[in-house]
Amino acid sequence: MIPNTQPISKKDHRDDGHLLVHSIFHTIQGEGPYAGDAAVFVRLAGCNLQCPACDTEYTRGSSIMSPADIVDRCIRYSVERKGNYKKSPLVVITGGEPFRQNIGLLVRILLQQQFRVQIETNGSIYLDDYPYGHPRESIVCSPKAGKVAEMLKCHIDAYKYVISADRIDPLDGLPTSALGLPNKPARPHSDKVLVYVNPLDAKDVIQNERNTRATAWLALQYGYRMGIQLHKHIGYE
Repeated sequence: MIPNTQPISKKDHRDDGHLLVHSIFHTIQGEGPYAGDAAVFVRLAGCNLQCPACDTEYTRGSSIMSPADIVDRCIRYSVERKGNYKKSPLVVITGGEPFRQNIGLLVRILLQQQFRVQIETNGSIYLDDYPYGHPRESIVCSPKAGKVAEMLKCHIDAYKYVISADRIDPLDGLPTSALGLPNKPARPHSDKVLVYVNPLDAKDVIQNERNTRATAWLALQYGYRMGIQLHKHIGYE
């Protein structure tokens, strides 16, 4: 099925904190600072961008959920088979674009329940009502557009880029385009922030080998942290 990636330009901020949710599932975080950790993914519906090469379905089958119902699902997924609650389990809020919606209330409740919370954002939207800077909260930005929202920059803990061997800027080793968009994706705002690079899954063995070798070379040359999209290698969403 071809993903429905029609852009939704407007923000969707419901006063009651209810969110348009595509899916909630238990998986392994395959990228970034928490790669390898068991995690509950909360995939929110809708995005303000339309990336031609996006392969994520985040619209069809969506439904409105309250923060309490979302947290309840996260708690149930985070209980081990023996019935023991894991210490500081991880919730990843992704999309679509999560900052398109008012996720502040949801994140506050998750933090109160001792979850760690990671946001995966394209960086183009700044959300006012959000608990920035909490010790168990982190924001990972995967830029698609040419700019990151100015007020968001100081709250970004890491940047993440997908590498194709054929689309690398020789000046900094980062992509010249992201998911088929024409512009060069925004660069990290500081040389002190962590940068993760992962090889693009081109669905072709030879091209994937080139992408992987190129990503490893970039990690060696520029000091970026290499990942391998672990979830795809083990067959998880």
